[in-house]
Amino acid sequence: MAEITNFGIKGIGSSVRFGRRNGKINFDNGLDSFKLRNIADSDYAKVFIGSPTQAEHAANKSYVDSQIEGLSVKDPVRVSSNALTAVDSGITGATSDVANISYNSAGDGGNGVITVTGDVLDGVNLLVGERVLIKDCTDQKGNGIYYVQSVAGGNLTLHRTTDAIGTDFTNGIFCIVNEGTVWADTGWVCTNNGTITINTTNITWAQFSQYKGVTATDGLGKSGGGLFARTDGITTKIISDNISVNSSDNTGELLISAGTDGTAPTWGSIDLTNSNSVTNTLPDSNGGTGHSSYTKGDILYADASGNLQKLAIAGDFNNRIISSNGGLPVWKYPYELRHNVSMVSRQVQTDSGVFVAKVPAGARVLRVHIDIVEAYQQDSAIAIGDAGNTSRLCDGEIWGEDIGTRHTFEIDYQYASETDVIATITDTTVVSPMPTANIILEWVVEG
Repeated sequence: MAEITNFGIKGIGSSVRFGRRNGKINFDNGLDSFKLRNIADSDYAKVFIGSPTQAEHAANKSYVDSQIEGLSVKDPVRVSSNALTAVDSGITGATSDVANISYNSAGDGGNGVITVTGDVLDGVNLLVGERVLIKDCTDQKGNGIYYVQSVAGGNLTLHRTTDAIGTDFTNGIFCIVNEGTVWADTGWVCTNNGTITINTTNITWAQFSQYKGVTATDGLGKSGGGLFARTDGITTKIISDNISVNSSDNTGELLISAGTDGTAPTWGSIDLTNSNSVTNTLPDSNGGTGHSSYTKGDILYADASGNLQKLAIAGDFNNRIISSNGGLPVWKYPYELRHNVSMVSRQVQTDSGVFVAKVPAGARVLRVHIDIVEAYQQDSAIAIGDAGNTSRLCDGEIWGEDIGTRHTFEIDYQYASETDVIATITDTTVVSPMPTANIILEWVVEG
């Protein structure tokens, strides 16, 4: 069996040859590795291998292509633009670059030029020629991969790189960010679908990888290797490891909208005069009235079912009072009431202008009754009134011969001052038995 002493390899048969035909294997001491070379040792030779099945196996080109299918890998950039503050990212020293980035779509022959106020992106000072990923331009058509074309007056001028322009800029374009306060050691991929046209298409980027952990974004914070939800501690708070609506120091307060989008609510009381705070009618079972409108003079009362109803004043209700009817309130004239009524009875015989009663100031005369006890002569008449109007309290005269009949007049007349009520008798003669009439007055004092 042959022995190859140069490499210390034994047991190789004559069918395996090194250094003949088109290739050979040699060992590079400097690289500590074998090289497959052509016969002239001027270039590398190809090796055909199968697809790997274990992590330590070599991989062929078709396998690698299948793993990165859809990605167009570009050279790394030194730094990326950053849209997160220290509060947003949870990283001390993080500052948003968005306000410092402006885009001129007409610059660089229509490829667009980025101007950065100051020479810093994501906390890194940049130099001419260094590659930059712009992913946070306000005008998204300006996003892309750039290089620093110039630094003048402390400001940066960026032009698009030749490997990320025109037809070379496709969806799936991918690059690694090497440095930065927030985005160091991260990978970013263009997420656009379809054809991308520079200066026409809004270009968007998404984080593809991160080598040094997770970055906290809006609503999250980072402490060491952990993430946490950020709350304002006033309206929201972590309570028993749960994100909860926090309580105020005052029992019963509600969260009140500030009326402006993007402004946090505050604790307070409902303003019942604000039409935005309340709607519909509060039922009486919940402490309301169940009514949304009222007419002048309406009075609320509870019906037989305990529901609130309105007692309206309709028509001529002047000088009426409320009375109970079956437990429910109704409007009544004073003379329709029997309680608190004063009554006076007086007999009158043959004298004209006979005193009947002295009614007090504010008295409202409700009724007058005339009873003929002993008949007067034919054509005798009786009227009831006062010195100003002798028939004020009766509707016409009563004939004196109409014995045994009660004549009643519903009057409802009020005297403003104390007044003598008198009976006036006409055409009477003294006879036997003596003509006699009973006069009965009913009144109430209203004020």
